[in-house]
Amino acid sequence: MTATTWRRGRILHSVTAGTLLAVALAACVGPSVESPTVERSAPPPPVTDAPLNNEEAALQDLRGCLAVNNVLNVFYLLDDSGSLADTDRGELRRPVLADSLRSLLQLTSDDKVYWAAGSFKDVFTPLSDWSVLESPDDANRLAEVIPPTDGGWTNWEDGIRGASQSLAAQQQVAPGCSMLIWFTDGEINLGDGVNGDRTLAAFDALCTGVGGERGLLQQLRGRQVVVFGVFLNPNPDSAEQLVRVVEGSAEGGACAEISPTDVRGSVTKVTEAGDLADVFDRLSILVAGGSPSSISNDLNDAGEFVIPKGVSRFILRFPGNSTSWSLAMPSGELLARGDLSSPGGVTVTESSNSTSSAVEVSIDAAYEDDPALGTWKVVGHEEGSASLYLFSDLRVEVDRLGGGNLGVVSGEGAVITGAILDRDGNPANLSLYEYDWIIQERLEDEERPRALPNEISGGEGAQFTIDFGATSARPGAEPVVDISLVNLRTVDGAVALDGPIASLRLTVLDPDQVPADLSIRFGGPAGSAREPAHGEILANPPADGGVVDVIVRDAAPLAIQDEFGREFAIEEPSTACESGGSVCGQFGPDQNPVTFTFGIVEGEDPEFSVVRGELLVELQVPVDETSGQNVRVIQSVPFELQTERRINLGLLIGLLALLLLVGIAIPVALAWLLKRGLVGLQHGRLLQRAEFPVVIKDGTVTMPEIDLSDEASLASAFRNLPPNERVRTHTDARLGAFAVRVPLSPLQPAWFSLIAPAGTRLIAKQGGVAPRHLSPKLAEGTLVAGNGVLSSAWGVAIDERELRSRGADGAVAGVLVVYLQPVLGQSGQYAKRLLEIMTLTDWRARVRELAQAIASSQPESAEGPPSVSTNPEEPRSSSRPSSGGDAAPEPTSGPPRPPGRSAPSSPAAPTRSESLPPRTRGNDSPPSMPRPPGR
Repeated sequence: MTATTWRRGRILHSVTAGTLLAVALAACVGPSVESPTVERSAPPPPVTDAPLNNEEAALQDLRGCLAVNNVLNVFYLLDDSGSLADTDRGELRRPVLADSLRSLLQLTSDDKVYWAAGSFKDVFTPLSDWSVLESPDDANRLAEVIPPTDGGWTNWEDGIRGASQSLAAQQQVAPGCSMLIWFTDGEINLGDGVNGDRTLAAFDALCTGVGGERGLLQQLRGRQVVVFGVFLNPNPDSAEQLVRVVEGSAEGGACAEISPTDVRGSVTKVTEAGDLADVFDRLSILVAGGSPSSISNDLNDAGEFVIPKGVSRFILRFPGNSTSWSLAMPSGELLARGDLSSPGGVTVTESSNSTSSAVEVSIDAAYEDDPALGTWKVVGHEEGSASLYLFSDLRVEVDRLGGGNLGVVSGEGAVITGAILDRDGNPANLSLYEYDWIIQERLEDEERPRALPNEISGGEGAQFTIDFGATSARPGAEPVVDISLVNLRTVDGAVALDGPIASLRLTVLDPDQVPADLSIRFGGPAGSAREPAHGEILANPPADGGVVDVIVRDAAPLAIQDEFGREFAIEEPSTACESGGSVCGQFGPDQNPVTFTFGIVEGEDPEFSVVRGELLVELQVPVDETSGQNVRVIQSVPFELQTERRINLGLLIGLLALLLLVGIAIPVALAWLLKRGLVGLQHGRLLQRAEFPVVIKDGTVTMPEIDLSDEASLASAFRNLPPNERVRTHTDARLGAFAVRVPLSPLQPAWFSLIAPAGTRLIAKQGGVAPRHLSPKLAEGTLVAGNGVLSSAWGVAIDERELRSRGADGAVAGVLVVYLQPVLGQSGQYAKRLLEIMTLTDWRARVRELAQAIASSQPESAEGPPSVSTNPEEPRSSSRPSSGGDAAPEPTSGPPRPPGRSAPSSPAAPTRSESLPPRTRGNDSPPSMPRPPGR
């Protein structure tokens, strides 16, 4: 995880934050477990294939969605039929539902909750439009809009249809997680009895669907709306119909199929209205991540429980409002009810309502010898049992996603990265726990989920990397990726805890919908924070002719490589992007490249260097023209940037004014000499060089005499060069002369040339900016514009006669020369470097271009130019050219377009049709970094 990781607050992070969600999850309360003792536990059992029950599955679906979204849309669908006059005579549902909505005010500032309500009896009636939960008055308003009971039938179909339409409209306005709270007290009845034709037809519309349409509850599950049914009736057996439509099956039979990618629903049965508040109190804690434990019912005699390492906080809930109990800490300090202090190491808070009271104790993880760890005791409580809930407060953080609506491209791969964080947002210390990972993918047309390849680091701050692979799912499919810790328990005492979970729902896109071959190009070097580089994000527009929005949200690049340790960032635009990003634009048939400026933020050192990094680019692909919904494809795009020491303009103007009487030549010459003395070739003290015969045919490079798997043989081929820090020229026996080129104008940037020996043509790394009038020499392979870093240099030297005799389509022989600055102790680096070079350019196009350039030149003489031998030991007979001097004609603005490359300042991107070897890291490319879901 990098410093730019987006830290998302949990949607349910406090004792009361989940009460709204808990209305329908009463059955999630698991069986009690015995009081733990502080002993080392046995390893937990392996993950089994036992399916979750409906309550567990619905809870996981909801928590998994909220882990990656910061918006919750919740709709209250309330029964208003005449039978409520008997089941809820005191209309207790009014204050209970109002309290549940009021509890959501505990959310963090990054989270938003939208709510609306409607009722049904004979027909559906909207009660409240969608609004943001902002103050306690919103909860009061919910209580006020609940209508009194005045008779009517129970039309489930019309109620669900109205709620479904309202939720669908809200999801277009504020996409996020959706939840439906369905409160009813009896079976469906449209006035003709539970077995009447109209009633049965309405039930079919809810359950199996009519006229080829899926059932209404099936549609809600497919749209990821988690439905929680609350059934209030003295006869719980009469809830069978509600269980069938919400959960999909019951003893009375199945109710349509549930897809593996659908969310699940659950039903809670309550026999008395007075129990509703108790259900809310207990289950709000469960939804917030609490795991139920137990202590003795007789707290006067034995009210002890153990808090081991790994428990972040705990909650004790007491029935009633008794003030007769106290809480004894392991240190012996007594915390009295109504007069609770917060001693060192813990934070204690109280809460109460009409039916219960509770105390929450948060443990300060900063205490090395924490006074909260050990045996606690509740004393003096005379009103019966208490409930104990333990929290780990661990959460899954998925790196740099910033919300849902994520997409991958069919046939292309994606990588998901992230980590497990603790309550404070820091990497979690997982050595305190025993657990199993579940990392899997669920597809609509596959009955069972499949495990995804992953890499997980254990111990403190477990990070994970999931290889989603080249998905074979059809465009339009919506697979779900689940990431969770199961069987979570503390090492000390084997205390069971609720593990974190995140569920990513991805949309599979057609390749024609997405821009291809993203790259970044800079028009010149960055000199300082005041003189930033001007960059462009380039791509081939979508093949289907659509327009895709482009956003760069993180101003700072990823994994920057700079030898001077400077910080770089995108400068703030003059007009802010409506999307909230640092850069925004579009790719389409008529759209220009997306432009931005990129400069040095901190640690400015004006030396010449090549900086490498990646920008995280978000593509918003439209998939539904009517709703305007976009799918977000996130890609990390590599770049290279030059920095150069700029002359202080104030000092330069003063020198010019002072020397004006002497003439223009002296200040210009001084400025030129100053730059000439500052710029040089970066040689390094540990530099190696090797030669290899190669053959280029049909756009493929082969090395017939080299076994890339023989690391020892490859290492012996690289010879150490004499150490040097910085040089002005360097001569290579095969490639020719490297030299620094300083223009006469001191305001123009320096560049670096490589001039091929006579009779030799080069295919080499193009990394710099040369004057435009030298473009023909770049095209014919007699000149290369380099980046000035010898450790990243490479080139293939080809005899002109070889190109003339073989032509553009023959097998052309040459010699590959590679420079490398090795990393001590790193295995496989030589083979990785060679494999990377073999995929860095379009060899077919480059050989054809050289052959055409030779064919269009004058015929070779009778003697012919000297040849380039493919034997590394054979000496060359040609004379080597000089460095060519330091001065060069003034370059024009902007980089030239070197032959065979679409973006000279960044590595060439392979096309979709090419089959490339695995991505490797060499010394002239940025290290391989985890990529978010994208391409």
